[in-house]
Amino acid sequence: MATSVSSTGSDGDRTRFFRLCIILIDELTKILQDLLNNEIPPADIYNEVVKENFLDELTPEQKVVVMKANTSGYKDFDITLLYKLLRHVCKHITPPSVRWGLHTMPSPKKVTVGDDLERIRLIRNKLFGHNSKVAISETEFKKQSSILKG
Repeated sequence: MATSVSSTGSDGDRTRFFRLCIILIDELTKILQDLLNNEIPPADIYNEVVKENFLDELTPEQKVVVMKANTSGYKDFDITLLYKLLRHVCKHITPPSVRWGLHTMPSPKKVTVGDDLERIRLIRNKLFGHNSKVAISETEFKKQSSILKG
């Protein structure tokens, strides 16, 4: 079934959408993987998850990824899994100024690691989880990019 440009957005809207996807998936995922690696080495993550009684909070697919971290490192960890682990298992992560898991974007003046994690989660959810088209306006792109640049 063919869709018209009006239902999916202009080429510019689609290009902006894919640019944000690249930032989120390529760049921010790597940053979160590095952050987790600095907190807990991949060889220890499974034991830490078990120790914190957090294994039951993971999906079956996430459990497999965590179990393979000993040999694969964090390369297969996506933003959702990284957020869960950084929030619940890593003891040195400063909580956000707003509470964890709210729908409120932290103030730009708030710069804890937890605030940054919440910003990433909220933008990721807005872009992928709550978007009905593969497009983003120039205004929205500038707003989200500004938030991510901090």
